[in-house]
Amino acid sequence: MILFFPKSLQHNNLHSPDNFRYMPILFAPLFRNLYNKSCRFEKMYSFHDRFPRGDTPPARSSLFHNIKRYGGCQYILEMFRESSNNKFRKKEKGKKQILIYHTHGASEEFVDSKKNDVNDSVVGVGTELTKELEKRGYSVYHDTTRYDSINGGIDRSLAYNKSLEGVQNIRKKNPGIKVLIDLHRDSVGKGKHTYTTIQGKKTAIVMFFNGMSRTKSGAIPYLYNPNLQGNLAFSLQMKCTAMEYYEGFTKPIYLKGYRYNLHLEPRSLLIELGNENNTVEEAKNAAAPLADVLDKVLSR
Repeated sequence: MILFFPKSLQHNNLHSPDNFRYMPILFAPLFRNLYNKSCRFEKMYSFHDRFPRGDTPPARSSLFHNIKRYGGCQYILEMFRESSNNKFRKKEKGKKQILIYHTHGASEEFVDSKKNDVNDSVVGVGTELTKELEKRGYSVYHDTTRYDSINGGIDRSLAYNKSLEGVQNIRKKNPGIKVLIDLHRDSVGKGKHTYTTIQGKKTAIVMFFNGMSRTKSGAIPYLYNPNLQGNLAFSLQMKCTAMEYYEGFTKPIYLKGYRYNLHLEPRSLLIELGNENNTVEEAKNAAAPLADVLDKVLSR
């Protein structure tokens, strides 16, 4: 099932209530009556093949049940409003506001990365994103710990336990942090070199990733996420804003089971920036537009 967004709204004011009132949402085949078939659509969501694909909203999650029950577009708009109730303030003196970290910092590099050069890995991209956000007035904590480097090897699954512990320790010392970004590099297979061009520069493409805390068997109680709807609203704001200002910069939002440590804050993001076929330069070129998108979302 895919959620679509009308291309005709890309260059309008995507954030006004009037546009969201008419924003069609399609969970095919459940909500075909919610859109005008003559419109052109941009895919907004894609689903992992292990994620439940039942014919009724509860097979997806209570979120999708609520989307149908409360009128589709209006429910998404309420998610936006709810997630924006607490205004984000820039430049709070002495307080870190944004945390960037890397659950898979040791295993995610690019096609021309120098071996064992952290600056050429996704961690180096995190450094560029930190600089771009600081230019825009934010106080950023960049955690360069490579959480998947465990006992002399790589363990990408256990890394989430390690990063959770690390992030919780950082937050205890920095209670002002309200935005969490787990920055990754995507894997797509050899030969798939994708990029867009922004301000004349080849730029890696970004994908926002949400964990739904459920599998085909249903909800996962021990991975409960009290901030799930906030996470979804935040990533959707990021996606819509990126579409408005940087066409072609983002893939559809990816939904998968499990939680991926997104439960810690409503404004938690897991971002896949570029893939193994992108160059280091292309990946780092994505830092400025990504920071700009985040700034626009947080400044509302």
